[in-house]
Amino acid sequence: MISGVYKSRATGVIKTIRENGLILILLVIFTSGIIFGTTIIKNNSLVIDRAVSLISDYVELRGNQSVFECACDSFISNLVFLLILFVFGLCAVGMPVIMSVPFIKGAGLGLISAYFYTTYGLNGLGHCILVLYPGSVFAVMFMFLAAKAAAISSGDIFSSVSSRKNHEIRFIEYSKRFFMYFCVNIGFSLLDGVLNKIFSNIFIV
Repeated sequence: MISGVYKSRATGVIKTIRENGLILILLVIFTSGIIFGTTIIKNNSLVIDRAVSLISDYVELRGNQSVFECACDSFISNLVFLLILFVFGLCAVGMPVIMSVPFIKGAGLGLISAYFYTTYGLNGLGHCILVLYPGSVFAVMFMFLAAKAAAISSGDIFSSVSSRKNHEIRFIEYSKRFFMYFCVNIGFSLLDGVLNKIFSNIFIV
């Protein structure tokens, strides 16, 4: 009976991994990007010099922005990634680009986080926790879902082209899904703008 329970649990775990395997792959790629962004700023002086200039200008700009301006900035930034995923999800050979998006997103987040912590210590860490991470966490979650939808669509198109068989391409459903991500992006961007306005002056970096 006990072995039957363990077998049932193991079967459930395997089923979960199969159903969410693509999300796990995207998570690994995203984590690799974070590690890459975190380590490169510590090991490359040229990257550090350029990062300091770019990020300091970025932080100064966000500190002087209104809620609406900051929300627009965040919205456009996330929209670029969504559009890339949407377009390449309709391409038979779009998989490499789709899989690179989580890595780029992770590398950027890791780079900025490492810069804040190494430059400003706990003050920079507080800025990341209260300003940078809340909006980023939700945006990344939906980026995973968008990347998963794009990867499945691209895979279906590739299978249809390579096998010369008619696979059903649900373009309308695919477009509706990305329109939902577009609407959600508006909410996350507004959250980012509000958090930036409230906490950016507390953790002055």
